[in-house]
Amino acid sequence: MNDGSPQPPPSDALVGHTLVDRYRLTRKIGEGGMGAVYEAMHVLLSKPVAVKVLRDKYLDRPEVARRLVQEARLASSIRHENIVDITDSGATEDGRTFVVMEHLEGLSLAELLKREGALPEARIIEIARQAASALGAAHECGIVHRDVKPENIFLIDRDSGRGGRDFVKVLDFGISKTIKPGTMDEESLKLTHTGMVLGTPLYMSPEQARGDEDLDHRIDIWALGVILYECLTAEVPFRATNYLGVIAQVLNQDVTPPRKLRPEMRISEPMERVVQKAMAKSRDDRYPTMAALVDDLDRVASGGDVEPPRVTPSTAERPRTTLWLAAVGVLAGTAGLLAIDRFTRAPEAPQPTQMKTAADSVTSQPKTPAPPPAPKTVVLHVETTPPGAEIRQGSRVFGAAPRDILLPRSEVPATLTFRLDGYEDGTTQVVPTTDDTLRVKLTAHAKSHHARSAETKAATPGKQPTEQPPTGETLPNPY
Repeated sequence: MNDGSPQPPPSDALVGHTLVDRYRLTRKIGEGGMGAVYEAMHVLLSKPVAVKVLRDKYLDRPEVARRLVQEARLASSIRHENIVDITDSGATEDGRTFVVMEHLEGLSLAELLKREGALPEARIIEIARQAASALGAAHECGIVHRDVKPENIFLIDRDSGRGGRDFVKVLDFGISKTIKPGTMDEESLKLTHTGMVLGTPLYMSPEQARGDEDLDHRIDIWALGVILYECLTAEVPFRATNYLGVIAQVLNQDVTPPRKLRPEMRISEPMERVVQKAMAKSRDDRYPTMAALVDDLDRVASGGDVEPPRVTPSTAERPRTTLWLAAVGVLAGTAGLLAIDRFTRAPEAPQPTQMKTAADSVTSQPKTPAPPPAPKTVVLHVETTPPGAEIRQGSRVFGAAPRDILLPRSEVPATLTFRLDGYEDGTTQVVPTTDDTLRVKLTAHAKSHHARSAETKAATPGKQPTEQPPTGETLPNPY
Protein backbone atom coordinates (compact mmCIF):
# COMPACT_ATOMS: atom_id res chain seq x y z
CA MET A 1 0.00 0.00 0.00
CA ASN A 2 1.31 3.45 -0.90
CA ASP A 3 1.40 5.72 2.16
CA GLY A 4 2.45 8.77 0.16
CA SER A 5 6.18 8.32 0.74
CA PRO A 6 8.55 8.61 -2.27
CA GLN A 7 8.62 5.43 -4.30
CA PRO A 8 11.90 3.78 -5.35
CA PRO A 9 13.16 4.81 -8.80
CA PRO A 10 12.68 2.34 -11.65
CA SER A 11 16.41 1.48 -11.66
CA ASP A 12 15.87 -0.31 -8.32
CA ALA A 13 14.58 -3.16 -10.48
CA LEU A 14 18.25 -3.91 -11.20
CA VAL A 15 18.75 -5.22 -7.66
CA GLY A 16 19.13 -8.98 -7.90
CA HIS A 17 20.27 -8.88 -11.52
CA THR A 18 23.72 -10.02 -12.67
CA LEU A 19 25.54 -7.81 -15.17
CA VAL A 20 27.53 -9.54 -17.92
CA ASP A 21 27.44 -12.81 -15.94
CA ARG A 22 29.86 -11.39 -13.37
CA TYR A 23 28.42 -8.72 -11.09
CA ARG A 24 25.29 -9.52 -9.05
CA LEU A 25 23.72 -6.30 -7.75
CA THR A 26 22.61 -6.70 -4.13
CA ARG A 27 21.40 -3.24 -3.09
CA LYS A 28 21.49 0.41 -4.12
CA ILE A 29 23.83 2.49 -1.99
CA GLY A 30 23.73 5.85 -3.73
CA GLU A 31 22.68 7.87 -6.74
CA GLY A 32 24.33 10.78 -8.47
CA GLY A 33 23.93 12.88 -11.59
CA MET A 34 24.90 10.22 -14.15
CA GLY A 35 24.40 6.90 -12.45
CA ALA A 36 23.14 4.86 -9.55
CA VAL A 37 25.70 3.04 -7.40
CA TYR A 38 25.07 -0.52 -6.26
CA GLU A 39 26.73 -2.83 -3.84
CA ALA A 40 27.51 -5.97 -5.82
CA MET A 41 29.28 -9.31 -5.64
CA HIS A 42 31.71 -10.63 -8.24
CA VAL A 43 30.13 -14.05 -8.72
CA LEU A 44 33.35 -15.74 -9.89
CA LEU A 45 35.65 -14.32 -7.24
CA SER A 46 33.09 -13.96 -4.39
CA LYS A 47 34.46 -10.45 -3.90
CA PRO A 48 32.35 -7.39 -2.95
CA VAL A 49 32.54 -4.50 -5.41
CA ALA A 50 30.64 -1.31 -6.18
CA VAL A 51 29.04 -0.81 -9.59
CA LYS A 52 27.93 2.53 -11.02
CA VAL A 53 25.24 2.00 -13.67
CA LEU A 54 24.10 4.68 -16.11
CA ARG A 55 20.68 6.05 -15.19
CA ASP A 56 17.67 5.06 -17.30
CA LYS A 57 17.09 8.60 -18.55
CA TYR A 58 20.50 8.61 -20.25
CA LEU A 59 20.23 5.31 -22.10
CA ASP A 60 19.68 7.17 -25.38
CA ARG A 61 22.47 9.68 -24.66
CA PRO A 62 25.78 8.27 -25.95
CA GLU A 63 27.72 11.32 -24.82
CA VAL A 64 26.76 10.61 -21.20
CA ALA A 65 27.86 6.99 -21.52
CA ARG A 66 31.19 8.22 -22.88
CA ARG A 67 31.54 10.52 -19.89
CA LEU A 68 31.05 7.59 -17.51
CA VAL A 69 33.72 5.61 -19.33
CA GLN A 70 35.99 8.65 -19.30
CA GLU A 71 35.65 8.83 -15.51
CA ALA A 72 36.86 5.23 -15.26
CA ARG A 73 39.71 5.85 -17.67
CA LEU A 74 40.95 8.98 -15.92
CA ALA A 75 40.78 7.56 -12.41
CA SER A 76 42.54 4.37 -13.48
CA SER A 77 45.32 6.26 -15.23
CA ILE A 78 46.42 8.07 -12.05
CA ARG A 79 47.17 4.93 -10.00
CA HIS A 80 47.28 6.43 -6.52
CA GLU A 81 46.35 4.69 -3.27
CA ASN A 82 44.10 7.59 -2.23
CA ILE A 83 42.01 7.47 -5.40
CA VAL A 84 39.18 4.95 -5.68
CA ASP A 85 40.33 1.95 -7.72
CA ILE A 86 38.42 1.28 -10.96
CA THR A 87 38.59 -2.40 -11.88
CA ASP A 88 36.28 -2.85 -14.87
CA SER A 89 33.76 -1.21 -17.19
CA GLY A 90 31.41 -2.35 -19.89
CA ALA A 91 27.85 -2.39 -21.15
CA THR A 92 24.92 -4.74 -20.72
CA GLU A 93 22.95 -6.25 -23.58
CA ASP A 94 20.24 -3.61 -23.19
CA GLY A 95 22.80 -0.80 -23.51
CA ARG A 96 23.46 0.12 -19.87
CA THR A 97 27.01 1.38 -19.43
CA PHE A 98 28.56 0.52 -16.07
CA VAL A 99 31.80 1.00 -14.15
CA VAL A 100 33.10 -1.35 -11.44
CA MET A 101 34.99 0.06 -8.45
CA GLU A 102 36.47 -1.19 -5.23
CA HIS A 103 33.94 -1.54 -2.44
CA LEU A 104 34.46 1.00 0.35
CA GLU A 105 33.29 0.84 3.96
CA GLY A 106 33.13 4.10 5.85
CA LEU A 107 31.60 7.53 5.32
CA SER A 108 32.17 10.68 3.33
CA LEU A 109 33.76 13.78 4.80
CA ALA A 110 30.40 15.52 4.29
CA GLU A 111 28.71 12.94 6.52
CA LEU A 112 31.46 13.26 9.12
CA LEU A 113 31.12 17.06 9.23
CA LYS A 114 27.36 16.78 9.52
CA ARG A 115 27.74 14.36 12.43
CA GLU A 116 30.63 15.95 14.34
CA GLY A 117 30.88 19.57 13.22
CA ALA A 118 34.32 21.19 13.32
CA LEU A 119 37.17 18.69 13.52
CA PRO A 120 40.42 18.74 15.51
CA GLU A 121 43.23 20.42 13.61
CA ALA A 122 45.47 17.34 13.64
CA ARG A 123 42.74 15.20 12.08
CA ILE A 124 42.03 17.84 9.43
CA ILE A 125 45.69 17.91 8.45
CA GLU A 126 45.82 14.12 8.09
CA ILE A 127 42.72 14.08 5.86
CA ALA A 128 43.83 17.08 3.80
CA ARG A 129 47.34 15.70 3.25
CA GLN A 130 45.99 12.52 1.69
CA ALA A 131 43.41 14.33 -0.45
CA ALA A 132 46.05 16.79 -1.63
CA SER A 133 48.46 13.97 -2.43
CA ALA A 134 45.84 12.21 -4.55
CA LEU A 135 44.82 15.37 -6.38
CA GLY A 136 48.48 16.31 -6.88
CA ALA A 137 49.06 12.95 -8.54
CA ALA A 138 46.10 13.64 -10.82
CA HIS A 139 47.53 17.06 -11.69
CA GLU A 140 50.87 15.49 -12.58
CA CYS A 141 48.97 13.28 -15.04
CA GLY A 142 47.42 16.39 -16.53
CA ILE A 143 44.00 15.82 -14.92
CA VAL A 144 41.97 18.44 -13.03
CA HIS A 145 39.18 17.04 -10.85
CA ARG A 146 36.92 20.15 -11.03
CA ASP A 147 34.40 18.95 -8.42
CA VAL A 148 36.38 18.62 -5.19
CA LYS A 149 33.93 18.71 -2.27
CA PRO A 150 33.39 16.84 1.02
CA GLU A 151 30.99 14.39 -0.67
CA ASN A 152 33.86 13.28 -2.93
CA ILE A 153 36.32 12.68 -0.09
CA PHE A 154 35.58 9.28 1.40
CA LEU A 155 37.01 8.08 4.72
CA ILE A 156 37.63 4.37 5.11
CA ASP A 157 36.32 2.94 8.39
CA ARG A 158 38.88 3.91 11.06
CA ASP A 159 38.52 0.49 12.69
CA SER A 160 39.56 -1.39 9.54
CA GLY A 161 43.02 -2.27 10.80
CA ARG A 162 44.39 1.26 10.38
CA GLY A 163 45.05 2.06 14.02
CA GLY A 164 42.17 4.49 14.31
CA ARG A 165 43.55 6.74 11.54
CA ASP A 166 41.58 8.05 8.60
CA PHE A 167 42.38 6.69 5.17
CA VAL A 168 41.14 8.87 2.31
CA LYS A 169 39.76 7.90 -1.06
CA VAL A 170 39.04 10.68 -3.58
CA LEU A 171 35.97 9.85 -5.67
CA ASP A 172 34.05 10.92 -8.74
CA PHE A 173 36.24 12.04 -11.62
CA GLY A 174 33.06 12.31 -13.69
CA ILE A 175 33.59 15.94 -14.72
CA SER A 176 37.37 15.93 -14.71
CA LYS A 177 39.27 17.49 -17.56
CA THR A 178 42.67 16.78 -19.04
CA ILE A 179 44.90 19.82 -19.27
CA LYS A 180 48.02 18.29 -20.76
CA PRO A 181 48.08 18.32 -24.58
CA GLY A 182 47.99 14.85 -26.08
CA THR A 183 46.64 13.06 -22.99
CA MET A 184 43.08 12.74 -24.28
CA ASP A 185 41.47 12.53 -27.67
CA GLU A 186 39.49 15.49 -28.96
CA GLU A 187 36.13 13.77 -28.52
CA SER A 188 36.81 13.17 -24.82
CA LEU A 189 37.78 16.78 -24.31
CA LYS A 190 34.46 17.87 -25.80
CA LEU A 191 32.63 15.95 -23.10
CA THR A 192 33.61 18.59 -20.55
CA HIS A 193 31.57 21.19 -22.44
CA THR A 194 28.22 19.39 -22.64
CA GLY A 195 26.92 21.33 -19.67
CA MET A 196 25.83 18.27 -17.70
CA VAL A 197 27.67 19.31 -14.55
CA LEU A 198 28.98 22.75 -13.66
CA GLY A 199 30.59 21.84 -10.37
CA THR A 200 29.34 22.73 -6.89
CA PRO A 201 29.09 26.52 -6.39
CA LEU A 202 30.03 26.36 -2.68
CA TYR A 203 33.47 25.06 -3.69
CA MET A 204 33.82 26.89 -7.01
CA SER A 205 36.83 29.15 -7.56
CA PRO A 206 36.44 32.76 -8.74
CA GLU A 207 37.75 31.89 -12.21
CA GLN A 208 35.13 29.14 -12.52
CA ALA A 209 32.44 31.54 -11.31
CA ARG A 210 33.48 34.10 -13.93
CA GLY A 211 33.27 31.48 -16.65
CA ASP A 212 36.96 31.72 -17.57
CA GLU A 213 38.03 29.20 -20.19
CA ASP A 214 41.71 28.83 -19.24
CA LEU A 215 41.13 26.90 -16.01
CA ASP A 216 43.96 24.92 -14.49
CA HIS A 217 44.77 22.72 -11.48
CA ARG A 218 44.57 25.66 -9.07
CA ILE A 219 40.77 25.42 -9.05
CA ASP A 220 41.24 22.16 -7.11
CA ILE A 221 43.58 23.96 -4.69
CA TRP A 222 40.88 26.57 -4.06
CA ALA A 223 38.26 23.88 -3.45
CA LEU A 224 40.50 22.06 -0.97
CA GLY A 225 41.03 25.40 0.80
CA VAL A 226 37.25 25.76 1.14
CA ILE A 227 37.09 22.24 2.58
CA LEU A 228 39.82 23.11 5.10
CA TYR A 229 37.82 26.19 6.12
CA GLU A 230 34.69 24.09 6.56
CA CYS A 231 36.52 21.44 8.60
CA LEU A 232 37.96 24.11 10.92
CA THR A 233 34.77 26.15 11.42
CA ALA A 234 31.90 23.77 10.53
CA GLU A 235 30.72 26.46 8.11
CA VAL A 236 31.30 27.11 4.43
CA PRO A 237 32.86 30.51 3.70
CA PHE A 238 30.15 31.55 1.23
CA ARG A 239 26.46 30.95 1.81
CA ALA A 240 23.38 32.29 0.04
CA THR A 241 19.83 31.23 -0.78
CA ASN A 242 20.53 30.54 -4.45
CA TYR A 243 23.24 29.76 -6.98
CA LEU A 244 23.61 33.37 -8.11
CA GLY A 245 24.05 34.61 -4.56
CA VAL A 246 26.89 32.19 -3.91
CA ILE A 247 28.60 33.16 -7.17
CA ALA A 248 28.38 36.85 -6.28
CA GLN A 249 30.02 36.21 -2.92
CA VAL A 250 32.78 34.07 -4.42
CA LEU A 251 33.60 36.90 -6.83
CA ASN A 252 33.24 39.88 -4.52
CA GLN A 253 33.24 39.00 -0.83
CA ASP A 254 36.33 38.63 1.32
CA VAL A 255 36.35 35.55 3.52
CA THR A 256 36.02 35.98 7.28
CA PRO A 257 39.25 34.55 8.74
CA PRO A 258 38.58 31.19 10.46
CA ARG A 259 40.02 32.34 13.81
CA LYS A 260 37.75 35.39 13.80
CA LEU A 261 34.70 33.32 12.89
CA ARG A 262 35.34 30.60 15.50
CA PRO A 263 37.68 32.01 18.18
CA GLU A 264 36.58 29.30 20.61
CA MET A 265 38.11 26.61 18.36
CA ARG A 266 41.65 27.93 19.02
CA ILE A 267 42.68 27.52 15.40
CA SER A 268 46.40 28.08 15.00
CA GLU A 269 47.60 31.08 13.02
CA PRO A 270 49.76 28.95 10.68
CA MET A 271 46.72 26.79 9.84
CA GLU A 272 44.68 29.89 9.10
CA ARG A 273 47.44 31.09 6.77
CA VAL A 274 47.30 27.80 4.85
CA VAL A 275 43.57 28.24 4.31
CA GLN A 276 43.93 31.86 3.24
CA LYS A 277 46.68 31.05 0.75
CA ALA A 278 44.73 28.15 -0.76
CA MET A 279 41.68 30.43 -1.09
CA ALA A 280 43.40 33.48 -2.57
CA LYS A 281 41.05 35.17 -5.05
CA SER A 282 43.85 35.39 -7.61
CA ARG A 283 45.12 31.95 -8.54
CA ASP A 284 48.64 33.38 -8.84
CA ASP A 285 48.53 34.00 -5.08
CA ARG A 286 47.53 30.40 -4.25
CA TYR A 287 49.82 27.45 -3.73
CA PRO A 288 51.40 26.64 -7.10
CA THR A 289 51.01 22.90 -6.51
CA MET A 290 49.35 20.48 -4.12
CA ALA A 291 52.85 19.42 -3.02
CA ALA A 292 53.53 22.96 -1.80
CA LEU A 293 50.28 22.90 0.16
CA VAL A 294 51.25 19.55 1.73
CA ASP A 295 54.63 21.00 2.73
CA ASP A 296 52.92 23.77 4.69
CA LEU A 297 50.49 21.31 6.28
CA ASP A 298 53.51 19.33 7.47
CA ARG A 299 55.00 22.49 8.98
CA VAL A 300 51.77 23.19 10.84
CA ALA A 301 51.61 19.59 12.09
CA SER A 302 55.16 19.85 13.48
CA GLY A 303 54.41 23.13 15.25
CA GLY A 304 56.25 25.28 12.73
CA ASP A 305 55.21 28.50 11.07
CA VAL A 306 54.25 29.27 7.47
CA GLU A 307 54.64 32.47 5.50
CA PRO A 308 51.65 34.85 5.38
CA PRO A 309 49.69 34.63 2.14
CA ARG A 310 50.76 37.06 -0.57
CA VAL A 311 48.08 39.35 -1.95
CA THR A 312 48.96 41.18 -5.16
CA PRO A 313 47.67 44.74 -5.64
CA SER A 314 45.56 43.59 -8.57
CA THR A 315 43.75 41.25 -6.20
CA ALA A 316 43.44 43.62 -3.27
CA GLU A 317 42.21 46.48 -5.44
CA ARG A 318 40.15 44.47 -7.87
CA PRO A 319 36.94 46.14 -9.04
CA ARG A 320 33.80 44.74 -7.52
CA THR A 321 31.75 42.81 -10.03
CA THR A 322 28.10 43.83 -9.86
CA LEU A 323 25.60 41.19 -10.94
CA TRP A 324 22.55 43.17 -12.07
CA LEU A 325 19.28 41.46 -12.86
CA ALA A 326 17.96 43.15 -15.99
CA ALA A 327 15.78 42.39 -18.98
CA VAL A 328 16.97 40.26 -21.89
CA GLY A 329 15.40 40.01 -25.29
CA VAL A 330 13.35 36.85 -25.68
CA LEU A 331 12.16 35.43 -28.97
CA ALA A 332 9.51 32.80 -28.31
CA GLY A 333 9.50 29.56 -30.30
CA THR A 334 6.23 27.86 -31.11
CA ALA A 335 6.86 24.15 -30.50
CA GLY A 336 4.86 23.50 -27.35
CA LEU A 337 5.50 26.98 -25.98
CA LEU A 338 2.46 28.85 -24.64
CA ALA A 339 4.01 31.73 -22.79
CA ILE A 340 7.25 33.28 -21.58
CA ASP A 341 7.37 35.76 -18.71
CA ARG A 342 10.38 37.86 -17.86
CA PHE A 343 11.25 39.15 -14.43
CA THR A 344 13.26 42.37 -14.42
CA ARG A 345 14.97 44.15 -11.59
CA ALA A 346 16.29 47.57 -12.55
CA PRO A 347 19.61 48.75 -11.13
CA GLU A 348 19.56 51.45 -8.49
CA ALA A 349 19.63 54.99 -9.79
CA PRO A 350 23.15 56.45 -9.70
CA GLN A 351 23.80 59.09 -7.07
CA PRO A 352 24.40 62.64 -8.37
CA THR A 353 28.04 63.66 -8.54
CA GLN A 354 29.02 66.18 -5.88
CA MET A 355 29.75 69.61 -7.38
CA LYS A 356 33.13 71.22 -6.76
CA THR A 357 34.07 74.86 -6.82
CA ALA A 358 36.62 76.26 -9.21
CA ALA A 359 39.06 76.56 -6.31
CA ASP A 360 38.63 72.89 -5.52
CA SER A 361 39.34 71.94 -9.10
CA VAL A 362 42.72 73.63 -9.01
CA THR A 363 44.12 70.93 -6.77
CA SER A 364 41.73 68.08 -7.36
CA GLN A 365 39.85 67.27 -10.52
CA PRO A 366 36.65 65.26 -10.02
CA LYS A 367 37.06 61.67 -11.16
CA THR A 368 34.33 59.56 -12.61
CA PRO A 369 34.67 56.01 -11.30
CA ALA A 370 35.20 53.49 -14.05
CA PRO A 371 32.27 51.13 -14.54
CA PRO A 372 32.90 47.56 -13.39
CA PRO A 373 33.94 45.21 -16.18
CA ALA A 374 31.13 43.19 -17.67
CA PRO A 375 31.28 39.51 -16.67
CA LYS A 376 32.00 36.99 -19.41
CA THR A 377 28.85 35.04 -18.58
CA VAL A 378 25.28 35.80 -17.61
CA VAL A 379 23.09 33.89 -15.19
CA LEU A 380 19.64 32.95 -16.43
CA HIS A 381 17.20 31.61 -13.86
CA VAL A 382 14.87 29.25 -15.72
CA GLU A 383 11.47 28.08 -14.46
CA THR A 384 9.02 25.87 -16.33
CA THR A 385 5.35 25.11 -15.86
CA PRO A 386 5.12 22.32 -14.95
CA PRO A 387 8.53 22.11 -13.25
CA GLY A 388 11.06 19.42 -14.03
CA ALA A 389 11.57 20.08 -17.76
CA GLU A 390 15.06 19.28 -19.03
CA ILE A 391 16.85 22.41 -20.32
CA ARG A 392 19.06 22.00 -23.39
CA GLN A 393 21.15 24.12 -25.70
CA GLY A 394 21.98 21.92 -28.65
CA SER A 395 23.82 18.89 -27.23
CA ARG A 396 24.44 20.71 -23.95
CA VAL A 397 22.18 19.64 -21.08
CA PHE A 398 21.84 21.98 -18.11
CA GLY A 399 19.54 19.80 -16.02
CA ALA A 400 15.95 20.17 -14.87
CA ALA A 401 14.10 23.42 -14.17
CA PRO A 402 13.92 25.34 -11.97
CA ARG A 403 17.64 26.12 -11.98
CA ASP A 404 20.19 28.79 -12.80
CA ILE A 405 22.19 28.30 -16.00
CA LEU A 406 25.29 30.10 -17.21
CA LEU A 407 25.48 31.36 -20.80
CA PRO A 408 28.36 33.17 -22.50
CA ARG A 409 27.59 36.89 -22.73
CA SER A 410 26.68 37.61 -26.35
CA GLU A 411 24.48 39.69 -28.62
CA VAL A 412 23.76 36.55 -30.64
CA PRO A 413 20.53 34.74 -29.65
CA ALA A 414 20.96 31.40 -27.91
CA THR A 415 18.35 28.72 -28.61
CA LEU A 416 17.06 26.77 -25.62
CA THR A 417 14.80 23.74 -25.73
CA PHE A 418 12.72 22.17 -22.98
CA ARG A 419 11.76 18.50 -22.74
CA LEU A 420 9.35 16.86 -20.32
CA ASP A 421 7.53 13.54 -20.59
CA GLY A 422 3.91 14.08 -21.53
CA TYR A 423 4.51 17.55 -23.00
CA GLU A 424 5.46 18.97 -26.37
CA ASP A 425 9.06 20.14 -26.66
CA GLY A 426 9.37 23.88 -26.07
CA THR A 427 11.84 26.14 -27.88
CA THR A 428 12.86 29.73 -27.22
CA GLN A 429 15.67 32.10 -28.05
CA VAL A 430 17.29 34.45 -25.56
CA VAL A 431 19.86 37.17 -26.11
CA PRO A 432 22.26 36.63 -23.19
CA THR A 433 23.43 40.17 -22.48
CA THR A 434 22.43 40.48 -18.80
CA ASP A 435 21.18 38.29 -15.97
CA ASP A 436 17.46 37.56 -15.97
CA THR A 437 14.66 35.13 -15.11
CA LEU A 438 12.94 33.12 -17.83
CA ARG A 439 9.58 31.43 -17.28
CA VAL A 440 8.30 28.91 -19.82
CA LYS A 441 4.91 27.19 -19.97
CA LEU A 442 4.71 23.88 -21.85
CA THR A 443 1.77 22.32 -23.69
CA ALA A 444 0.63 18.82 -22.77
CA HIS A 445 0.43 16.14 -25.45
CA ALA A 446 -3.06 15.46 -26.75
CA LYS A 447 -4.32 12.51 -24.68
CA SER A 448 -7.48 10.77 -23.71
CA HIS A 449 -9.55 12.26 -20.89
CA HIS A 450 -8.45 9.38 -18.63
CA ALA A 451 -4.76 10.01 -19.30
CA ARG A 452 -5.13 13.76 -18.71
CA SER A 453 -6.86 13.11 -15.41
CA ALA A 454 -4.05 10.82 -14.32
CA GLU A 455 -1.51 13.45 -15.36
CA THR A 456 -3.30 16.14 -13.35
CA LYS A 457 -3.32 13.89 -10.33
CA ALA A 458 0.41 13.22 -10.70
CA ALA A 459 1.08 16.95 -10.89
CA THR A 460 -0.56 17.62 -7.52
CA PRO A 461 1.86 19.60 -5.31
CA GLY A 462 3.82 17.27 -3.06
CA LYS A 463 3.25 14.23 -5.30
CA GLN A 464 5.11 14.98 -8.51
CA PRO A 465 8.79 14.05 -8.19
CA THR A 466 11.10 16.77 -9.43
CA GLU A 467 14.33 16.16 -11.29
CA GLN A 468 17.35 16.93 -9.17
CA PRO A 469 20.25 18.97 -10.57
CA PRO A 470 23.02 16.77 -12.00
CA THR A 471 25.37 17.63 -9.15
CA GLY A 472 22.86 16.68 -6.44
CA GLU A 473 22.65 13.36 -4.63
CA THR A 474 19.28 11.74 -4.02
CA LEU A 475 20.86 9.21 -1.67
CA PRO A 476 24.12 9.32 0.31
CA ASN A 477 26.61 8.46 -2.41
CA PRO A 478 30.07 7.18 -1.48
CA TYR A 479 31.02 7.20 -5.17
